[in-house]
Amino acid sequence: MVTETQQPQAKVEKKEAEVALNSIAQEAKQKELEFESAQEKASLALKEDKQRAKEARDAQYKAMLADQQAGEMEKEAESAKLNARIAAEEAAEKEKLAGEARQRALLAAEEAKQKEAASGSAKLALEVATDAAKQKKKEAEEVRLRAREAAEELKRKEKQEAEEARLKAREAAEELKRKKKLEAEDAKAKDRQAIPENQPQDNLEAKEAGPAKATEKPAAVSTKAPPGGKIISADSKEFLSGSIKLLIDPGTSGSKIMRLTNSLSNYADIQIVSTGFIAEKGSWVGLFVKKPLQLYQILYSSAVVKQVAGNGFELQITMRPDE
Repeated sequence: MVTETQQPQAKVEKKEAEVALNSIAQEAKQKELEFESAQEKASLALKEDKQRAKEARDAQYKAMLADQQAGEMEKEAESAKLNARIAAEEAAEKEKLAGEARQRALLAAEEAKQKEAASGSAKLALEVATDAAKQKKKEAEEVRLRAREAAEELKRKEKQEAEEARLKAREAAEELKRKKKLEAEDAKAKDRQAIPENQPQDNLEAKEAGPAKATEKPAAVSTKAPPGGKIISADSKEFLSGSIKLLIDPGTSGSKIMRLTNSLSNYADIQIVSTGFIAEKGSWVGLFVKKPLQLYQILYSSAVVKQVAGNGFELQITMRPDE
């Protein structure tokens, strides 16, 4: 039985419990606002990463500035790594704050247990504080997961950009080799023109060409190639990725173009992003190759493709004639 002298003491203890509960609720609300701010920052960082990815894809069209683009992409990659590191540090700081909040919540829960006999509302406050701590822990885990995903995406992007730079360097080396070969052939032609009149021309040509010269036949395919391009052999093992444009000769029927796009659609890593037609220039098909593929072999495997030429990012497609 509670005496009259004990009643004021119980009221004081109840009032103290209510004050403690209000303080805990306000502190939990403040931490919730802090975590929402951190979530908005992480979302903004993700949008910035997507924007940089779009800029990298657009930069692939500028093949003639490959060396400068490679340097710019490297700078962007360093900046992205710095941003990811900053985001990771912020996530770690938020997790630390969440741990401190959980510790304070546990202390408050212990105090509430001691005062449970004076007020039944203290138990409810404990449950609210525990739920708030669990929610903050969940939010901290989500922030850490997004930071890890951003770092993995950055690593994948850097690997893809390095592969594209290697492909461009190899294409430049092959183009230089082709030019040197043409120069050598021009030099041989000039040497043949300087042969004295009393020396038989046929014997010299046979001597230069060897046994294969006598059996050589004219090429059956067209040698037309777009400016700056080259004719690609059907057995090329070169890998391509990123944004690529297919130029199709004027007069090509829509059914052939449809057969070509249908055959490319069978590959999960090839996405057809656009098609169009320009008078006197013919049709075009825009592709996006998600990872490096032997695209030349894939194009030649189509029953309607006769020849592929180009510079890797803009390819001239010659269709087979109707039989």
